[in-house]
Amino acid sequence: MGSFRRTLVAIGASAAIAVTGGLWAPAAQAAALPFNQAGQLPILAAEYGSQSDCPDQPNGTDGWHFVAPSGSFSSLSAGFDTTGDGLADVTVTIPPDGPNGFFTKDDNSQAYIYAQAGAPLVSASANGSGTDKFVLSHTCPGAKLDVSKTANTTYTRTYQWDIDKSVDPATWNLFEGDSGTSTWTVEVDKTGYVDSAWAVSGDIKIENMTLLDATVESVTDMISGGISPSVDCGVTFPYTLVAGGQLDCTYSSLLPDGATRLNTATVTTSGWVGGGTATADVKFSDTPSSIVNGSINVTDTNGKSWGPVSDDDSWSYDETFTCDEDEGTHKNIATITETKQYAEASVLVNCYTLRVTKDAATSLDRDWDWTIEKKEKDNIRELRLSTDQTYDVTYKVDVKATPVDSNWKVTQGASGIQVSNPAPIDAVIKSVIDVVSVGINATVDCGVTFPYTLQAGKTLTCSYSADLPDGSDRVNTATATLQNYSYGDGDPTEDGTTDFTGTADVLFANAVINESDKCVTVSDPLMGDPVELCAGDKTMWTLEYTATVGPYEECGEYEFPNKASLATDDGKTLYAEWNILVDVPCDTGCTLTIGYWKTHSPYFRDGAKNDPAWDLLDDGTHDTKAIYEILTTPPKGDAYYILAHQYIGATLNILSGASMSGEALEAYNKATDLIHNNGPGVSKADKKKWTSLASVLDRYNNGYIGPGHCDEQV
Repeated sequence: MGSFRRTLVAIGASAAIAVTGGLWAPAAQAAALPFNQAGQLPILAAEYGSQSDCPDQPNGTDGWHFVAPSGSFSSLSAGFDTTGDGLADVTVTIPPDGPNGFFTKDDNSQAYIYAQAGAPLVSASANGSGTDKFVLSHTCPGAKLDVSKTANTTYTRTYQWDIDKSVDPATWNLFEGDSGTSTWTVEVDKTGYVDSAWAVSGDIKIENMTLLDATVESVTDMISGGISPSVDCGVTFPYTLVAGGQLDCTYSSLLPDGATRLNTATVTTSGWVGGGTATADVKFSDTPSSIVNGSINVTDTNGKSWGPVSDDDSWSYDETFTCDEDEGTHKNIATITETKQYAEASVLVNCYTLRVTKDAATSLDRDWDWTIEKKEKDNIRELRLSTDQTYDVTYKVDVKATPVDSNWKVTQGASGIQVSNPAPIDAVIKSVIDVVSVGINATVDCGVTFPYTLQAGKTLTCSYSADLPDGSDRVNTATATLQNYSYGDGDPTEDGTTDFTGTADVLFANAVINESDKCVTVSDPLMGDPVELCAGDKTMWTLEYTATVGPYEECGEYEFPNKASLATDDGKTLYAEWNILVDVPCDTGCTLTIGYWKTHSPYFRDGAKNDPAWDLLDDGTHDTKAIYEILTTPPKGDAYYILAHQYIGATLNILSGASMSGEALEAYNKATDLIHNNGPGVSKADKKKWTSLASVLDRYNNGYIGPGHCDEQV
């Protein structure tokens, strides 16, 4: 049947293939016969109303039974759609018998044709005699699913073990740094086994080799004895298994024992394509699929390990205990890795130590170095003042003290170095040394000869001292060296030494300080009384004071000197000076008020007398008429116009030859920046700045400062 199925697949690949059974010649009387059910095409075998059995039907095929009523066939052709396009992809022709069809009865009045399951009949034609038609009698639907399955069994055999551990000797009494050796022994015994975890698992393969989609309602699995395994197909039921498709499922189940059972998978469907079943034997071999603890490994908390071993065994090893890192109870556990079984034993180590303590006292010499610097706060080195003008300058004198330390020392304090033996046994001390980090050896005096036996409960006291290169924080360490012993089967033997230390911080924050040149006196003729400064928590000072430069009655160049001095305790004097050069220019010309400049403008009215300064203002870059309009605009409290009026008057006075210096020039320059970069509507916050500048320029225009007011406004 498998070869017939493959033949059908091959047929499906061609548009029309004639299947013949050999040479055959139709009867001379044969004629074409009409198909009685032609109007019902296409027809599915599964949905045809009349269904029965077909002889010798191959697996995976539908059978079609045709009849020539009261006559006989000489040939018969049937076309089947295998691709779903409504066309005859496969045509089966039988003259007279072939692998895909045959005639029955001696008169060839009946014919059977086999086609791939699920392929609809789309055409039929026949030749024959003795009848005027041929009909489809019945069909033999063969569309069903192919089901197969596997059954794989497993079980586990677990071996059982015992473990034991011991140690000898179990107790040590030692000095710190001494050592003693104990022997540990571990034993394991294999006691038997048990079987468990019987299980079966496998695959269920469902294939739809028909040309119809199958509706799978469920897939179940049952093991004899009422055991229902879980089945996983990865889909939700009902599930459409398309034509030519495959559904793979898995199943698994635990079993109560290793008895032989039958496993049956059942596929239930609805629709044209039927389901199916498959079986497999559930058998267990004598060889377990999994062995647990057939061999074991043993680990030990001391870092040892053994195995794998598959039978009784034992191991021994030595462990040396050293004080003080091994002081206390040493519980040691040996564990079978696989079973987690364990056995334990303990060694008690009693340790005794020397105690070293010490203190440290520091001292140093400190000399203070001083510096003095002086400057004017705004770095003013030159001033220009008008006659009778003054200017306040602010001086800053910076004084700094820097400590210079030397002769650093560390010595014992009230207690020095103390080595105590709190143990109930004597200790042999080989030496006592003292070291200051890094690598500075102190001189130590204990008043005894080494090696020295320090009796139980006694204390050895030592003194020490050391010179240090600087005042850095350090650690001072005293070390007492103890002779150690190793204990075994015989008498103890010397086995190295152990150092016991005590430390003290070498800190100069609280050192005894021998100071020199700690306080100084700062003098300045412009500052007032001399000031005494003493270094300590504070090492920097700034002395600030104000001096008035001027007034000078005559024009010319002057020097305003200032020198500060600092006198130290050791008789040294340091100086710092800041001199200011003062230029008092000689005034030229005279000034006129803004009222004059309003009435002596070409824009005042026809026939008004024009001052030539207005013409000088008209240099091609200024709109003099617009400037005049600003000059004559009532301020109404706007600081812009208040300042602009005085600024315009001052500008015209300068163009007329009036000199400007000192306070007036400073105000004029500041006003220039404000007027050129702003417009009317000065804020309240800025009003004071604008009006103060206007006040200075008003004084200038009225002759109170500067070269003076013109006697006649001409």
